[in-house]
Amino acid sequence: MSFHSAVTSILPSVPMLTDDNWFAWCKKMKMFLLGAGMAPVATGSGAPSDTKAKAEYNKVDGQLVAYIFTKVSEEHQYLVEDCDTGTAAWAALKKHFEKSTMGHRMAARREFYNINHDPSLPISQYIQAVTTALLDCALIAI
Repeated sequence: MSFHSAVTSILPSVPMLTDDNWFAWCKKMKMFLLGAGMAPVATGSGAPSDTKAKAEYNKVDGQLVAYIFTKVSEEHQYLVEDCDTGTAAWAALKKHFEKSTMGHRMAARREFYNINHDPSLPISQYIQAVTTALLDCALIAI
């Protein structure tokens, strides 16, 4: 279970994590983790129980730290620089960015209120944007 070039080609589409883009960054990084076969890192469901699969999972989980670290802005790299696994790095970032602070609430509201319906695009795209923004607001208890 190593990283193939097809999986790492997803990484450039993941923006740098900053103070105000956690929710967008999180979604794109989850797609990278899914592609790498490491969904348990983002979902928190843990490593496989099979001994051989668990050993491979732990190896790749250790490599994920570097991939996550490179997509975190310098001002937030301190959150993950001492982490040994991707799981620990993800948990540290989630703990920091999903706590309900005034700044996070304002960013979530801004994301919600900046959604505009473009009549030239399918209505499903607008509905998806609104639904996603509402879920982001619910995550930080707005």
